[in-house]
Amino acid sequence: MTAPLVSLIIFLIIYVVGIIAISLRLHDIIKNPDKYEDLELEARAADKVTNTKYCKFFKSLSHQYGCILFIPSFILFGLLSYLALRLIHKIMAGESELIMLGGTIAGLVPVLFLGIFLIFTIAYFIKTPFFAIAIDDAWCSGGRARNIKVGFICLLVSFVLLFPFYSLSANCYVHFDDEGINSSTYFELGETYTPYEDVLHAKVWILHKDNGTPDAVKYQVTLPNGVTLDIAGVNTKVTDETLKFHKLLEENGTCEIEVEPITDEDMEYLKEHASPEKLEIIKYIFEGFH
Repeated sequence: MTAPLVSLIIFLIIYVVGIIAISLRLHDIIKNPDKYEDLELEARAADKVTNTKYCKFFKSLSHQYGCILFIPSFILFGLLSYLALRLIHKIMAGESELIMLGGTIAGLVPVLFLGIFLIFTIAYFIKTPFFAIAIDDAWCSGGRARNIKVGFICLLVSFVLLFPFYSLSANCYVHFDDEGINSSTYFELGETYTPYEDVLHAKVWILHKDNGTPDAVKYQVTLPNGVTLDIAGVNTKVTDETLKFHKLLEENGTCEIEVEPITDEDMEYLKEHASPEKLEIIKYIFEGFH
C-alpha cells in the first residue's frame, strides 16, 4: 500500500468521524437548546459591555473583541494547517529532497474558510465574558443557543465541502533523489516513480507580470504519463532544491531542455531584486544542460 493511499485513508477516517461528531452535537443542540443557554454568562457579558469602553475604530465592543479573537486565531490556524501539510510531505519524502506543488495552496485556501467557522464554534464553549462578547454578533441570530446552532450548521456544511480539498493537498507533492522522481498529483491515489532518463521534456522560462517585469522562474518537466511538474516549487521561485534537481537531470537524463533566453531587461531586473545566490542559480539553469 502506497504512502499517498495510506494518507487518504487516514483523512477519510478523520472526515467520517468529524461529520458524525459535528452532526451528533448539532442534533443535541436542536433537541436540547436550553442546555446551551447560560443566563449567568450572558449577564456578566452584558455588564462588561455596559462598563467597558471600546476603540471608536470598531462599531461595538463585540466587534473589537471579535477582531482580537479572530485575526490571531485565523493566522495561527493557517500556519498550523500549512505546517501539518509540510510534516506529512516530509514523512512521505523521507530522505529525499521535497518540492511542494501548487496543489498544496489549492487545499490550504478552502481549509482557511473552514477555520473561520471552527474558531467561532470553539469560542462558544469557552465560557468567559470576553469570548461571549466576541462572538455575540457572529451570526446575528438572537440568543446563545440559536447562535451555537447556526455556528454548527455552518461548521458541518463547510467541513463536508472543504475538508476534502485539504486531504487531497496532503497527497500533492514531488520528491526526488539520485535515482529519479517520485510524484503524486492532486487526484492521484498512488505515487508515480520516474527515472531521470524517462523524463520526456524540460522547459525553463521567465514568467512576466502584466507590466512586463519578471514575476517568477518557471521550471517544468513532462513525465511519460503526460503529467507536467513545476520543479520551481509552490511559489515558482528557484531554490537550492531546484538547482539540485537540474544537475541530477543534467547528469542522468536523456531529454532536451527548452530554454527561453533571459533578456537584457530581465537580467537587469533580476540583478536588482534577486540575491546573489539566487541569481547564480538562475544563470546556471538558463545555460541549459552543460
